[in-house]
Amino acid sequence: MSRYSFLAVAAAIVLLGWTTTARASIIFDDFNTNEGHFNQAPNFSGTTNMSSASTADRVTTGAFEGIGCEEVVGVLSATNPGRIRFVSGSGTMANNNIFATSGGTDGFIGFYYKTSTAGLKLQLNLDGDTVGDTGSAGATSELDGSPIVTTVGDGAWHLAEFDLDASGWLASSGLGGGHGGVVLDGNHSIDSIMISSFTTNATIDFDFVAKSDSGSIAALVPEPASLSLFGVAAIAAFARRRKR
Repeated sequence: MSRYSFLAVAAAIVLLGWTTTARASIIFDDFNTNEGHFNQAPNFSGTTNMSSASTADRVTTGAFEGIGCEEVVGVLSATNPGRIRFVSGSGTMANNNIFATSGGTDGFIGFYYKTSTAGLKLQLNLDGDTVGDTGSAGATSELDGSPIVTTVGDGAWHLAEFDLDASGWLASSGLGGGHGGVVLDGNHSIDSIMISSFTTNATIDFDFVAKSDSGSIAALVPEPASLSLFGVAAIAAFARRRKR
């Protein structure tokens, strides 16, 4: 095989891999264009008990991936500790991307966060319409809460992800539900990210909310532009060689 043929094959494999990944995974929100599904204020949900001065906005500084991320500013009210149920798709399954879990490998789901406040509690809540449960989509009985993550307050990005095939799924904090520690087979969507244990005003950013079919969602983060350019350059070089 000539060097140019090898480059063409390598580029094709890279492009095939990108295509396969795009089909096999879901990037719910990367905030590079807009707020996506997380377009409501923190107090949109009645489960939130923070001040109405709390805000949620897309910002274009300090993103983990791309040019944007979502910044939540929690302002404490008379209730201490406080919590924010930061809803996706207004907390309605029909407004969200739906994915299915089954008896096979379902992968991981999660997001990246950064904050300078240590000790906040994060939980990803799933809505569902699942096998073996009498509740309908949107019913409290259909909610599943991920294992709780305690924030690292170093101002750097951290990955919070959860195995859909593992035990440890809980009742949704402040909402209820839960199925004995597991996510039942059926259809699901992201209901919300619960941010709790506010004891002071705090800011937390979110980026790259995603689900993989297997393995960490870190593998879904787009490669640096230089690798993309390599694939394009390889194809261009092959095309020029063929024309000679």
